[in-house]
Amino acid sequence: MSEPITIRVTREPFGDYFTIILPNGHTEELEPDPAREWFKERGANMDVIEKVLDHVWNFYRAEVTVENYAEPVMKKSKYSPDLDA
Repeated sequence: MSEPITIRVTREPFGDYFTIILPNGHTEELEPDPAREWFKERGANMDVIEKVLDHVWNFYRAEVTVENYAEPVMKKSKYSPDLDA
């Protein structure tokens, strides 16, 4: 079980994407559907995330605590070399 972390989510007025800011300062800029997928891959409660994203869409800023945060397994990029051959 991992430690819960608090993630800040913002959106610029009239912007089409969310900025997700992790406690270590790392940021991600994602449109709504990829933002939902980002949280889902990290074990967030999706009912809460829907409410948070709706709030941020209307009021531009929120913080959410993800109780069971886990970094997703890295997927192989289509641009990475095939080292198994």
